Amino acid sequence: MTQATEIAEIWPLNPGRIVVVPGDRGIVAYKYTVNSKTIVFAPEQILHIKDPDPTNDFYGLSKLRAATRILVGDQLQEKADNALLRNGARPSGVMSLEKDTPDDAIEAAVLMFKAAFAGSENTGKTVFVRGGQKYERLSFSSAEMESFTKRRWTAGQLMNVMGVDPVVYGMQPGDTSMTRENATIQRKLYFERTILPRAGRIESTVNERLLPRMGFPLESGVKCRLDYTETPIVREQRAEEALAFAPLIDRGVITINEERELLSGRQP
Repeated sequence: MTQATEIAEIWPLNPGRIVVVPGDRGIVAYKYTVNSKTIVFAPEQILHIKDPDPTNDFYGLSKLRAATRILVGDQLQEKADNALLRNGARPSGVMSLEKDTPDDAIEAAVLMFKAAFAGSENTGKTVFVRGGQKYERLSFSSAEMESFTKRRWTAGQLMNVMGVDPVVYGMQPGDTSMTRENATIQRKLYFERTILPRAGRIESTVNERLLPRMGFPLESGVKCRLDYTETPIVREQRAEEALAFAPLIDRGVITINEERELLSGRQP
């Protein structure tokens, strides 16, 4: 930005590198740090598009941050599942040794059990030992064996927070509930509940903060509006609306030009 009404370029910035500097009357500056170098931007140089945060007046609250507990739990479950697979999907067992067993014998037993049981390729093997030692096999509880089902449920929770329906991010293995009808409904809901609100925030920010700096105040009537006409879901919606208007045109309730005006002026 060279002047208040002259904008040369618009660049996206990594929000993780931005620090908001508050003042008595709102935000006084933005600090952007890259490779230990900090650049200070004036408030009018930044278009801050954010989701509302009820606990902070200056920073937005991303959907992923709101789902931090679910995400952390899923990451911990993934680590546990990977360890479970490396150990043959079950604990190897407990090796009991005599109280006076020397340390080198214990280390030898550990190495022997790793060679016999570590890795999914060693699933089901049994080790026979001698010298007063005994091996006791352990098993998982039913709740522990359902960890993969729990991860599938967690993935659904995360996608729900992000506003993404199963037909968009991909069906889970074993899910046979998807039909053509509810897949179409999910695509429409994803567009209406997720895409349009995000795009609307961009439009509002541009109209309220960017255009006035370019010499187009709100009262000028110049507005930014995103074009959705080439979006497949919008084309399908327009076709359905045109089909619904057809009986009204046939009965003389509205004219074809009135239908075109209604369809062209309606938000997707």
